[in-house]
Parts: sequence; C-alpha cells; structure tokens
Amino acid sequence: MAVEIVLGTAVQQLVRLIEQQTEADSRFESILNNLKSTLESAYPKICEIYELRESNDLPTDELQRLLELMNQATETIHQYYRVTCWNYCKKRKYMKELLRIDASLRNFFLVNLLIDQYNNITLIQVHLGQLRTCKSNTSRRVFHPGQYKVSGAANELNNYVRSLRSWMLLFRRSVTIPSRGYQRINN
Repeated sequence: MAVEIVLGTAVQQLVRLIEQQTEADSRFESILNNLKSTLESAYPKICEIYELRESNDLPTDELQRLLELMNQATETIHQYYRVTCWNYCKKRKYMKELLRIDASLRNFFLVNLLIDQYNNITLIQVHLGQLRTCKSNTSRRVFHPGQYKVSGAANELNNYVRSLRSWMLLFRRSVTIPSRGYQRINN
C-alpha cells in the first residue's frame, strides 16, 4: 500500500508539473503531452497490478524501478521549470532528458513487462506440468510423498495467472504510442 501511495503522489505531482509547463511554454508542448499521456494512461493499471502482486506475495521490483523513473522525470521537470524562457539551449537540454525518460518509461512497459510476462507464462507451464504429474499419480491410486503439494502448486499457478492477467490488461488498455511519433531533437 505504501508504494501505491508514493507512486500515486509521484504521478499526480508529475502530471501537475507537466500541465504547468505546457501552459508556460508551448514550444515543447507535444513532448510534455506525450509524457503526460503515458503517465495518466498507465497509472491506474500500475496500481491494480501492484495490488494483485502484493495480495499474492509476488515481488514488486518492477514497480520500484518505475517509481525511480517517475522521480527522475519530476526532478528534470523541476530543473526545466527553473530555466528562464530566453535560455532556449538549456531548455532543449532538459527536453532531451524528458524524451529519454519518456522513452525509458515506454521501454519499461514494452520490454521489461513483456519479459516478466514471459517468465510468468513459463512458470505457469511448469506448474501445469506438476499438476498433470500429480493428477496422473492420483488416478493410479498410488501414494507418493509429493502428492500433498497439489494444492500448493495450484495456489502458485493461480497467483501467476492473476499476475499474467494484470500485465496483459496493462498492455491492452493503457499503453498507447502516439500516432505522430516523437520529434527528434538534434544536438
């Protein structure tokens, strides 16, 4: 619950900062709006995933990394906000950093979570294999010392299926890539 509260606060603060910057400086409006839409669309699903993972005693390391990325973005926007409007070169430097952070967030959603999804699928397959073995052993009415682990394997399988479902929902509903793409800022 603590990570969810901190994550929610970080997202809300970051979105508020982006809105202020968009009003103050319209030159980089598309970049700021891309970052804002990424955060707003992903946050509800991230909270849902965190609750599912926490309730099933699954690790939340990915969410900690996401929180670090959001804190980095908040700090960069604060620095961008402190630069005077006539100092265009310095503002471009911070915009490049914001583009990098937005790309990191999208990479987090597209690559890291897909790897986690693949890991969950592999674990589900392993547990299904264990359940099949236990079922075939019980159908022969022969007692084996490992038979009592069927319910434990079923519970673990259920946890991984829930986790997989939450990641799939995140990809399907929340992560959108803008149709125009990103503007390239040259050095």
